[in-house]
Amino acid sequence: MVSSPQDDLQSFRHFTDLLEPLGLFFYRWSPSPSSMDQIFFSPKLLSLTGYPLDHFPEPSVWLTLLHPEDRVLGEENARKLKEGIACISEYRIITKDGAVRWIRDAARPLQEGGKVAWIEGAIQDITALREAEQAMQRSEEREKARAEELDAILESVPVAILIAHDRSCLQMTGNRFTYEQLHLIQGSNVSLSTPVDKRPSGFRLMKDGRELPPDQLPVQTAAQTGVEVRSYEYDIVFPDGTARTLLGNASPLLDAAGQPRGAVGSFVDITEEKRAEEALRASETRYRALFEAANDAIFLMDGNRFLDCNERALQMYGCEYSEIIGHTPAEFSPERQPDGNLSQDGAAGKIRAALAGNPQVFEWQHLRPDGVLFDAEISLNLIQTGEKRLVQAIVRDVTERRELERIMEKARADFLFAVSHELKTPLLVMSAAQETLRALPSGVRTERFVELEEVWQRNLLRLRQIIENLVDSQRPKHMGMKLVRAPADLIAIVRHTIEELTPYASSLRVKIDLQAEPLPLLPLDTEAFPRLAQNLLTNAVKFSKPGGMVRVSLQQEGENALLQVEDEGVGFDPKVLPLIFEPFYRSPEAVKAGIQGTGLGLYVARLITEAHGGSIELDSEPGKGCRVTVRLPLSDSQEV
Repeated sequence: MVSSPQDDLQSFRHFTDLLEPLGLFFYRWSPSPSSMDQIFFSPKLLSLTGYPLDHFPEPSVWLTLLHPEDRVLGEENARKLKEGIACISEYRIITKDGAVRWIRDAARPLQEGGKVAWIEGAIQDITALREAEQAMQRSEEREKARAEELDAILESVPVAILIAHDRSCLQMTGNRFTYEQLHLIQGSNVSLSTPVDKRPSGFRLMKDGRELPPDQLPVQTAAQTGVEVRSYEYDIVFPDGTARTLLGNASPLLDAAGQPRGAVGSFVDITEEKRAEEALRASETRYRALFEAANDAIFLMDGNRFLDCNERALQMYGCEYSEIIGHTPAEFSPERQPDGNLSQDGAAGKIRAALAGNPQVFEWQHLRPDGVLFDAEISLNLIQTGEKRLVQAIVRDVTERRELERIMEKARADFLFAVSHELKTPLLVMSAAQETLRALPSGVRTERFVELEEVWQRNLLRLRQIIENLVDSQRPKHMGMKLVRAPADLIAIVRHTIEELTPYASSLRVKIDLQAEPLPLLPLDTEAFPRLAQNLLTNAVKFSKPGGMVRVSLQQEGENALLQVEDEGVGFDPKVLPLIFEPFYRSPEAVKAGIQGTGLGLYVARLITEAHGGSIELDSEPGKGCRVTVRLPLSDSQEV
């Protein structure tokens, strides 16, 4: 009696029930099933997938569970089975809850009448096995990578690595840096514990000026004693006298019994650091010398309290060293806060800003214990010393500077007033002359024009003189005056200047007398030198009393031409002679007499004289007038 497919399937189910406890999940299906009864999945296999049996109306639905990367393999296996070829393969399925499981699938076709009637197989969940294999593989890869990394580190780090392979250190090797540092062949024995005839040569290991015996070297000590050697410093000295300083540690290698079987040492080259330390010590010595020699008070702070100060600080504040160090600024020196001055909180904020790397410069009035109030300019700067961040405070007493600034500001204001007055006066005179001319009848204007033209000419000359003096006074001293010198008639220049100034002198009822001896031609700048003559003569006329006389003389004195201008005016105290040729200086006598001026005439005269290689001097007494003497060299001159 031939069994039906249903009977065979029932027998197969009974058989799989017996084997499922062994971890095998069975299935059986017909390539062309006519009903669901011809598809069988063991209950545990269905439990593995998470789907019920009715999820698989036909066998091909199984392929939809396969991982996308494994579906080609599943389709190939299904084709082979239908062609009667048994398959054993491993692939992944995705369960209903999204989990990925690895399975091993062993399937075979069963034939009836020369055709594949059934396909049956056994599935084993090998997820745990695969994960263990992958974990093992990852572990092996990590260990291999670590070994490669360690080798790469040993070969690339700029640190000498020494490995003693035995407790006696008869065999010792190193990394590439070790061989390069010792000038030895890669892979050779670097141990100095070997017999003398086999020891490496070309260097000596020294400490504190003596050569180290092999048994006192750090790696040998660690290998023999089993104790770590820490922060060991020594020198490698080569035959040419060069030396390198090394610092490092050595640790013993222990066997299973805990006994030393060798040692490993690592040593870094600190030669440059040692040199830097020596340079730093020298720099600190120099800094200390400058610190103490400075004319300003210098403090070092940790952000709040003083750590150090120089002698100048003690002198400036009238304090003892102990009254400053360890204290805050407020504790050793009471500060006053005039209107607009910095508060204690404001100062603390500036100190914090300096600690953050932002330099601070500000002013603060200080009251010393002796009651003296002075203006101080304070500079705060960050000083980084290793990991410490300190603030250097430089305090400069600017009381005198501030007083000078106030004096200069007043001088500037006086100068601007004088210049504006000097410029305004000729402009007003010229404007008044123009208005007078405009108010006259047309028939009379021509007659008065010549008279008023002299007024304009005189005042235009004055304006030009003021402007040229201002320009000359602003030349940088190191640049000097750029002259174009050519043979010129000094007498003619002076005579022309007198002619230009005669109307001005007449308006002040002052006469100008010229006495000139024959002179050779002088190498003069014909634009600059007339300004000198104008300044001297204008000053003489301006400082003269009404009815006075200005005497001008020209003569030869040895190798020089002598120009003298003498007046009978107010004169000045000889005590101010050192200042009389300085820019913008005006004598007290001139100020008291109300004589206007910019204080530039004599200064510009000196510039022009010195640019010509000459000299200028002045003699005067209060109330007895003044005499200016100019000496000019006669070099390369021709007689007139």
